[in-house]
Amino acid sequence: MHTNRHFIEIAAVRTPVQQGCHWTGRVLPLLLLFGIAPLLAAQDDLEAWEFDAEYPNHVILGLGGVSVSGDDAQFAKRNRIGEEFWGGLESLRYRGEHGEGLLLDVQGRILPGIGDYLAKLRITKEDLGFLEVGYKSTRTYYDATGGYDPATGYSYSYFDESLHLDRSELWVAAHWVGDAGTSLDLRYRYRTREGKKGTSSWADGTTPGGRNLGIIPGFYEIDERIHSVELDVNHQSEQLEVNVGGVWQTHEQDNTRNFRRQPEQSADRYFVHREKFETDMLNGHGSMSYRFNEKTRLNVGTSYTRLDTILNGSRTINGEFSTVFDPNFVRQNRDHGFLDLDGETQVRQWVMNANLEIRASENLQIVPSVRVENYDTESLAHVLETNANGRGVDSFHELQPFGDSYWDDVAAELAVVYRGLPKWVLSAELLGSRGEGDIAETDLDVETAEILFDRSTRRDRSEQKVSVTAKYYPQPGLNFVFNAYHKEGKNDFDHRIDPTAPVGGDRFPAYYEQLDFSTQDLNLRVTWRPSRQLSLVSRMDYQESTISQRAADLMLVDSGDLQTVIYSQAFTLVPNDKVLLQGSVSFVKDRVKTPADDIQGLNPAIAPDGKNDYWQADLSANFTLSSTRSLMVRGFMYKSQGFSKYLSGAVSYGFTDEQRSILLTGRQKIDDFTTVSLQYGYFDLSELTTGGRNDYDAHVVYCRWERQF
Repeated sequence: MHTNRHFIEIAAVRTPVQQGCHWTGRVLPLLLLFGIAPLLAAQDDLEAWEFDAEYPNHVILGLGGVSVSGDDAQFAKRNRIGEEFWGGLESLRYRGEHGEGLLLDVQGRILPGIGDYLAKLRITKEDLGFLEVGYKSTRTYYDATGGYDPATGYSYSYFDESLHLDRSELWVAAHWVGDAGTSLDLRYRYRTREGKKGTSSWADGTTPGGRNLGIIPGFYEIDERIHSVELDVNHQSEQLEVNVGGVWQTHEQDNTRNFRRQPEQSADRYFVHREKFETDMLNGHGSMSYRFNEKTRLNVGTSYTRLDTILNGSRTINGEFSTVFDPNFVRQNRDHGFLDLDGETQVRQWVMNANLEIRASENLQIVPSVRVENYDTESLAHVLETNANGRGVDSFHELQPFGDSYWDDVAAELAVVYRGLPKWVLSAELLGSRGEGDIAETDLDVETAEILFDRSTRRDRSEQKVSVTAKYYPQPGLNFVFNAYHKEGKNDFDHRIDPTAPVGGDRFPAYYEQLDFSTQDLNLRVTWRPSRQLSLVSRMDYQESTISQRAADLMLVDSGDLQTVIYSQAFTLVPNDKVLLQGSVSFVKDRVKTPADDIQGLNPAIAPDGKNDYWQADLSANFTLSSTRSLMVRGFMYKSQGFSKYLSGAVSYGFTDEQRSILLTGRQKIDDFTTVSLQYGYFDLSELTTGGRNDYDAHVVYCRWERQF
């Protein structure tokens, strides 16, 4: 699925033009109050503004409003806008010397309407290091809309689908510079995630046409806390660079996934899947880079991680959202849940990388490298399984699942670069890897000591990739870059112990014994500057992938064929010193073909080939109206076409939508230190995939006052 990132890209302009509701003629008086209603000015991201080097400090105040007709939640999700009005301190930056060799750096942002805050203080002492303290918080919006049945127009909504998630971070960092090229970095971070968001795990409901489709939306409730301490010691000399460090981290999570099955039917019930755990992670790492001479350098890095986790949670089915099991609620037959999960897992991972940079001659560079990885896991849990018979009787079984796995992987790569031909640079890469490991899974009935499930699987994986690149520079301002690669992989599964019957419906996951893939890619990029005023960039890309699989007692068959064709064209035109034009257009043809569409006698509406074709165009014009005024006009269009509707007995899939936007930005320089700007944006979405439930039209106005000092 492709989303409209256009507004975020062009109006992140340090304009949090990012909230949504309804407003009527209350914004215009505020704009007139700023005295810039006649202006529409161009603006780039704040970091791209050209501040006077003599006056690097600034304060920026902003005020905005938005009017949305249609789905507010979808507009907020795509454009990070969730309020009718917002504003405040958009940016504060102060840098100044205080005392001999002491530098103070302050940054701040306070935008309560959109939940965007930043406070950072850094004190730097010349030749000694710095101390930094900071806090930031951001809000992300979600639209938890569920699925849609085009055949009947059926969709279902039973909660407020306009959701948001707040992320925050508090940190303290110190950097110390010692003698003889030694430095130390120490950082403490405390991070949180709180709020609600949608989930792609939809439940089933019965449409008016009698079809049972998984299109009923659900949502997550998120509550997470992470503490981490990071330490790195670095040493650098003429020939040697060394880094040694470690990370200690604890993570606490208490999340729930909530969904409802068969709403407003006799089988209506609510599911709450609680995922609670605590992890303790310790990592040690180090790296070394040693230069033998002007032509040879050795680079080595290694990392060891230990991760211990305590698992808790439950899965309850009740007449309302609750993590408490209701013994009086009549559940449906085979409603399967669990209570009082208490488990532990241990993960150990070791990784080592090494490469040797060799300049064999003036025109030839060779880089061989190797990567080795090993990890193993152990897990053990106790849980109370619940099952229902549909007549008000629940059964309980105390189970003890446990298992372990390990994995060894070795990969080697050889990269070669040759510059011996005039106007050419040739390079090639050869990669090969091999991995193997075991997975053991067991489930024990504690009361009877009966082994309910026992499986042991051997895994073998291999992968190879060959890539060649040619760069050609026939003349100044013109170059060609061609790349081609072939990649293939093979996965074999040997189920040494398999509890499933050799025939029948319950054969997963031991049903698969071989899974292979191959990918071919060809791409060409052309950069051409025919004149000082015009530059062009063209790109063409073709990729094809094939997936093959072999199931138990069956032959190896091609289960999927993926083809993607991409063409894009971009240009920059500067006809004079007053006008700058930039634009781009992209066309993508994306296909996924499976054998299901070719089976004779099968209804083609059951599983048609998937597609995700789209095109998009972007055009901007920047005008310098005078020494104090500028204007930018930017338009964007996007259209995708891949929705497969009216499927027989299945949920419709794919995506089709149309997006349009236009942004006008004007900037007026009041004096050498003060600038005001006004921005207007129009955004439109029409989405067939959800039957128009996500459609919207939105108007956004944002004004800004900036002062340098």
